[in-house]
Amino acid sequence: IMKKTFLFIIIFYCSIASLSAQIYTHIECGTEFTLALRSDSTLWTWGYNGNGQLGNSTYTMSDTPIQAVPTQKWIYAASGAVHAIAIAADSTLWAWGLNGNGQLGTGSNSTNTAPTQVSAVRHWRYVSAGQAHTLAILDDGTLWATGDNTYGQLGTGDTISHNSFVQIGTANNWKTVSAGGVFTLALKQDGTLWAWGYNGDGELGTGNTDIFGSPTQIGTATNWAMVSGGFEFSLALKSDGTLWSTGFNGNGQLGISTATTNDSLFTQVGTGSDWSFIAAGSSFGFAIKQNGTLWGWGYNAAGQLGISPTSSSQPIAQAGTDTNWHYISAADGAISGGSVFGLHAAGFKTMANGICTAGADYKGQLGNGTTISLPGGQDYFGCSVGRITTSVMGIVNNPYNIVVYPNPAGNVLHIDGMQTAASFHIINMLGTVVYFGSLQPGDNNISLQTLSPGSYIININNKEGERYKMVITKK
Repeated sequence: IMKKTFLFIIIFYCSIASLSAQIYTHIECGTEFTLALRSDSTLWTWGYNGNGQLGNSTYTMSDTPIQAVPTQKWIYAASGAVHAIAIAADSTLWAWGLNGNGQLGTGSNSTNTAPTQVSAVRHWRYVSAGQAHTLAILDDGTLWATGDNTYGQLGTGDTISHNSFVQIGTANNWKTVSAGGVFTLALKQDGTLWAWGYNGDGELGTGNTDIFGSPTQIGTATNWAMVSGGFEFSLALKSDGTLWSTGFNGNGQLGISTATTNDSLFTQVGTGSDWSFIAAGSSFGFAIKQNGTLWGWGYNAAGQLGISPTSSSQPIAQAGTDTNWHYISAADGAISGGSVFGLHAAGFKTMANGICTAGADYKGQLGNGTTISLPGGQDYFGCSVGRITTSVMGIVNNPYNIVVYPNPAGNVLHIDGMQTAASFHIINMLGTVVYFGSLQPGDNNISLQTLSPGSYIININNKEGERYKMVITKK
């Protein structure tokens, strides 16, 4: 036993030395705050904190990234307008921030300033948050919702709000979900697109402006690959790389032209078929092309598109000239005094160890150490927010006491110290299993050669039902 323990310690320290520098793997913009996940599975937040949305047990804002719950590891997180929801490394669900409509799902309407476990249920896979409602998907493919249901955005077939998660129908083939302001979009495993909730501006893409209280299929296409719900509009990608939009267009957020006419059907944006990522925000949108260039359109008065000049409405245009953009998030919208707030954006580039931010900064939401919005807004992306220069060990507390390295990884991922046989699944950020296999006691090497660069979740299960999850990055 002593020999085995000593060997594990050697492996442990050798693996630390072999790891690459830490990077960011996920980012989400709330209305006036931002949260981000690092490759060591730590969660960082910054910006406005008047409702405890930073998760640091206070109401004090921060204009630089601060760690939420240093003792906890996370695999996914999402921001609503003024609340947040996250999945911990053990697959439990946690929430914090404003809870007046039950959007935290904790069984009460009390605001929480620190991450609070939602229930004893485990095995959560995906979460999304809107203005005051939250959606989540379990590993079994079932869809759950909580919070405000004034416009049927929970999908329960009525307008009764809930402060605990309730299942939406009986389907168990949900793949991903995106909560818009007061509506919801979702994809099933068969590539079909579904929508429900408020539709007064055509954001559901049903061809009318009727409100739908239950999941309703949009068209008959089976090649939808990604959806993103903005405040009053929607963006979607098909597997052929085409970009589509529908809904409110008063600020040009549909990206279809310089026109500002609303649309109630998904209409293709341009003729390109080389889009790979989308993000819909309060009144503006982004997309990343397969060549790594970033493009934005819509409301730009605060410079949130990273495009100059900062006109009030911007047709689709490239932000800068970089060709290594990997992820982008646009601020969620929220209504206050008849105006829609949410005027910043954040993202990161391939293998970057810093966050890029642009737009309004009056609540520290850019995370750059100030609360000063430049004249006319910040009309470029500053990419030094939360910059990391140290190497880290990307290991999560787990029942196996194993070491997973390096992270980021090249073509081979090492898993050392397995005590029993287990199965593993590697899942992309859309919830699709892209690789699976078995692990044997001892040390294992997993080939990542067929995976594209990007972030994934590795899910390991043994026959006793113990589970371990971790975010990994393929270089």
